[in-house]
Parts: sequence; C-alpha cells; structure tokens
Amino acid sequence: QLSTPLGVLLAGEGELERAYEVEREADSLRLTPRGPNPLFASIVIQLQDGLPRELTLVDTLGQNIQLLLELAPDQDLKPADFSFQTPADVDLTVVGP
Repeated sequence: QLSTPLGVLLAGEGELERAYEVEREADSLRLTPRGPNPLFASIVIQLQDGLPRELTLVDTLGQNIQLLLELAPDQDLKPADFSFQTPADVDLTVVGP
C-alpha cells in the first residue's frame, strides 16, 4: 500500500509518481497524494547520501508525525527480523482500509 510510510519507502519511482505528485529537492522528496481521501496530506522524505533518513508525515488535520531512520548497511536482514508476535497480555485490533 502506497498510503503507508513503509509502502512509500519500498515503492519504485513509477509507482510513486502514479500515486503522488513528487517534488524533488537536492536533499528531499515531497509527496502529495493524487487520489481522493488520502491518509496523509503530504510526506516529506529527507535524504542523506541518497538514502532516506527522516520521514515527516502531515495528516489531513495538519498534525506532523516524524520518523527518524537509522540504517545499518553492514547488517543482513532476514524475513524473521520482520515478524511480530503479539504478547499474551495484549489485545490486537486490525483495522483495514
């Protein structure tokens, strides 16, 4: 899904340009959704050495959500690194789009 921060980071350039108006700056990208009823009014991706380092999401109420990214290029990621086990004392509610 291109409406989530992870979806945006994993998307190819063509996918992004279909879903968002993309404004390029020297060290950032500003994404503005093209479709109706977006989850975010805009997403700004700050780049450092060509890699994403920070995402700022502005929701439709004008509130900012800032995500700082720390990359470990020498670390090999495995599918197990992305698994989530819900703790026994936690209720999990999944809300679909």
